[in-house]
Amino acid sequence: MRTLKIIKPDKNLKGTINLPASKSETNRLMIIKHLSNEKISVENLSGADDIKILSQALSKINNSKNNDDTICKINVSDSGTAMRFLCALLSVTPGKWLLTGSERMKQRPLKPLVDALKILNADINYTEKTGFPPILIKGKKLKNNKTEILSNVSSQYISALLLIAPALDNGLILKLKGKIISESYISMTLKILDTFGIKTQKTQDEIIIKKQNYKAKTYKIESDWTAASYWFETACLADDVNLFLKGLKKKSFQGDSILVEIYKNFGVKSVFENNGLRLLKTNIKKPDFFNFNFISNPDIAQTIAATCIGMNINAELTGLNNLYIKETNRLLALKNEFDKLKSETEIINNKKFIIKKSENTEIKNIIFDTYNDHRMAMCLAPLAICFNEININNPDVVKKSYPKFWDDLEKIGFKLTIK
Repeated sequence: MRTLKIIKPDKNLKGTINLPASKSETNRLMIIKHLSNEKISVENLSGADDIKILSQALSKINNSKNNDDTICKINVSDSGTAMRFLCALLSVTPGKWLLTGSERMKQRPLKPLVDALKILNADINYTEKTGFPPILIKGKKLKNNKTEILSNVSSQYISALLLIAPALDNGLILKLKGKIISESYISMTLKILDTFGIKTQKTQDEIIIKKQNYKAKTYKIESDWTAASYWFETACLADDVNLFLKGLKKKSFQGDSILVEIYKNFGVKSVFENNGLRLLKTNIKKPDFFNFNFISNPDIAQTIAATCIGMNINAELTGLNNLYIKETNRLLALKNEFDKLKSETEIINNKKFIIKKSENTEIKNIIFDTYNDHRMAMCLAPLAICFNEININNPDVVKKSYPKFWDDLEKIGFKLTIK
């Protein structure tokens, strides 16, 4: 296993970061383009490994002979988005499909989406453990147009259904059961559908989409706000900051643009300019306590947690309902790594993460593990500003969403060495 040593010689932060394109937008655009009979052009595609996995899968689907006697196997490795989006897509794609993934993927639940698709008359069967991948799908036209889904596990189940809805002969009436988590991602899906001319109706617990055709359009994908979170964290922990993040928009489809408001509390000033966002530092006094509900923005929870650790403040982070079913159990992973910093943390009911201010500031020989989770690696890296030197095992995990993260870290003055 490779280990990356990270040192930040000073607390200055200046330069320009070419952020990767939004992984969330790219995934949705690829499904829309696949379903559309119109000419759709997508600019600024993400180069993340997750996107490569989905692209290869869609290419394999396009090249399949759709022979009922032949099963086409599609392996999405660790890509949860690809697993969920393809589960829905393949249900309406003629042919027999075996959809599988890595060992970790086989531990991530799929039952709510499969149940919802089966109500629509989809032909899906589990081939190993009930409720989890792999699954065998026989794609066909779906007769029914009404279904329901648990909305307190993953918003991607809902987005997967919404993306195929315009292509269903009778459209879709989707009933949402339970408290909705990651709602900002559902909103993103609906806004993207609207951009391509798809009319939708949404109430508090129901979404209706009639059969429609996606309209021809050129779409430029915005930079990734979740990727930007690591630079907000870095700016917060530094003293002298003038950092420009390219490709971010003030009116964004991405819910993680809430970072602007969150980090205002931590002394990071955001100034929108042409084609991007400039981060500066203010003299605001750091808070003694921070609390936030991440129910709509789970992907930035690790970043905020690491920020609070770096600032050494008390924090109560809530709405973390689905972090335990991500690439790893992210709550447990955070606790394990923060323990190495002598920090006192507590997980409550897999929904709340408590951080208590630490009295131990002199800690050396820090080696962080990443649990095969890209977001663990990237949220921990800025802590080099606070602890002079840190080491990160398996740094290559960042390729899942932000392949050039380490290059960008070096561009703004971090010293990186592979051990």
